[in-house]
Amino acid sequence: RLQGDWSSDVCSSDLYYQRADHKNIAEKKITFFWDRVRSHYFLSINPGQEGFAEALAKKTGHSLDAVTNLLSQFDSVHQAKQIDAARLKRLSDTIIDFWKKK
Repeated sequence: RLQGDWSSDVCSSDLYYQRADHKNIAEKKITFFWDRVRSHYFLSINPGQEGFAEALAKKTGHSLDAVTNLLSQFDSVHQAKQIDAARLKRLSDTIIDFWKKK
């Protein structure tokens, strides 16, 4: 989310981090990612839909491999019971790199 009152989200993220709830932080990062995709590219979000990765790659100018890697990381987080700090960092870095290269 790029606008509005995000201070409460930041505070709650700090609490999750203090409790080492890395999965919850990762899920929030993914949600914020999809919110940004929705608002910037006006793309209906359905990662499991056939052709979605191609549509996202085309809209964002990223390679299909980059988008597929990102979606794979998202799926992996959703399926995991817990994730560690290193995995959260990799996810964060991938998301940051995605937006830097747009």
